[in-house]
Amino acid sequence: MQGFEDIIIQLLLRHNCVVVPGFGGFVAKQVAAEIDLDKGLISPPKKALLFNRFLLTDDGLLLAEYARLRGLYYDEAKSQLQQHTDALQRQLLNGETIKLPKLGTFSRQADGQINFEQDRFFNLLLSSYGLGNLSFVAQTAPVKEETPIIELHTDPTIRKVNWTRVAAAACCCRSPSILSGSQPKQTHSNRVCLAPQISTLYTNKTRLLIKNLN
Repeated sequence: MQGFEDIIIQLLLRHNCVVVPGFGGFVAKQVAAEIDLDKGLISPPKKALLFNRFLLTDDGLLLAEYARLRGLYYDEAKSQLQQHTDALQRQLLNGETIKLPKLGTFSRQADGQINFEQDRFFNLLLSSYGLGNLSFVAQTAPVKEETPIIELHTDPTIRKVNWTRVAAAACCCRSPSILSGSQPKQTHSNRVCLAPQISTLYTNKTRLLIKNLN
């Protein structure tokens, strides 16, 4: 014959809420698998179980299952359930700790609140039946050294180079060699740069010859 807590467990395996009339209700919620990298432990999916002492309204689920398994009539089953809940309440009022196997532990706090802690070694999720915790050796990933970024700051005191003036100065520096008649090797860029000055030089010589003839 199944005990009182065994019937509650069987119902929680198939349902997410079981109300114990006059005592409170168990509410289950599915939780995904968890990975603890520090301990190197993987826990399978499970049902997290909470207890709400304000769920007192009888929904008939526990009473019907209790009557069916015990072969009792409705009134007889209801009377026996009431005896179980009254016994639990007396134990809590006396300051005792109630431990229900595979369900959890009940205790009464100083302010009158009922504290419930679920049994962590029994999984209420049927799809995780037979699955246990898996241990592994955690390995830390190597830390990559970041390459420092060097910022280049320009000195505001340095003046920008005016390449137009530099080119003009270079042309002026090369002009005396033309007046002296020497013919230094010139690149294409030099010839382009000195072309206006050579033209001006020949024009001035032509004017000087005409003036002397007159």
